[in-house]
Amino acid sequence: MRVLVVDDDRGIAETVRRMLVAEGWVVDLALNGQDGLEKASTGPE
Repeated sequence: MRVLVVDDDRGIAETVRRMLVAEGWVVDLALNGQDGLEKASTGPE
């Protein structure tokens, strides 16, 4: 499964990413709303 994590706090975003990866998720990060919208509309890298 793949998930997009959007948070403007890098520390929180990285913590969430690590937790999700440990559970088997593929995680994409966005550190602001604009980047999150772009990643969500274009799909996985």
